Amino acid sequence: MEDFKTIEESLEKLNADIKDFAESKSLVFKVITPFTLNSEVTLEEKLKNLNVKGIYFLEIKKNNEYQSFDAWSKDFKKKWDNDKIIKTPKIAEGRLKMRPQSENIDSLEWIPFYIGKSEKIKDRVVQHLTKPIDSTTSALKLRGRKSLYGMEFRLSVIEINTDYYDLVMHKIEQILRNKYNPIVGKH
Repeated sequence: MEDFKTIEESLEKLNADIKDFAESKSLVFKVITPFTLNSEVTLEEKLKNLNVKGIYFLEIKKNNEYQSFDAWSKDFKKKWDNDKIIKTPKIAEGRLKMRPQSENIDSLEWIPFYIGKSEKIKDRVVQHLTKPIDSTTSALKLRGRKSLYGMEFRLSVIEINTDYYDLVMHKIEQILRNKYNPIVGKH
C-alpha cells in the first residue's frame, strides 16, 4: 500500500507540473500557414518541413459580413451540420457559449476552431484535410465539406518533443482546449 501512495503522490506532482507547463506564457502557438478551403487544397507542400510532434491549432476566419459572433456561429453550425459526414468531430455547442467575459468575441478576426495532438502533426493535419467523407477514420474531413469552401483557416503548432508523449500530451491538449475553447471537437 505504501508503494501505491508514493505512485499517487508522484502522479499528482506530475499532473501539477504539466498544468504549470501548459499554462506558462512561454508555451505559444507558432503560425505555420493560412489556407483557403477548396477541393484542391492539400497543404502537403506548405507542411513538408513540419516533421514535429506536439499540439496543432486550427482557427477559422470570421467573415466580416456578420454583425456578431452569435450570427456567425449559427450560420457556421448550419453549414457544418449540413455536410453529412461520418466519424467527424461535432460542434462543441457548450464552447460556443463559454467564451471568456474578457474576450470581445465579436471583434475577433480568427475564431478558435479545433485543437489536436499528434506525434506526426503534418500527417494528422493532412488527414483532417483530405480524408474522404465516408472514411471510418475520425477526422475533420474538411475537403468533403463543400459548404465551407472559400472559408479561410490558419494552422499553428506548438512543438513538444518528449519521450513521455503518451503520459503528458493528453493533459496538455485538454488544458489548451479549455483555454482556447475551439468550436469543434471534444467538449
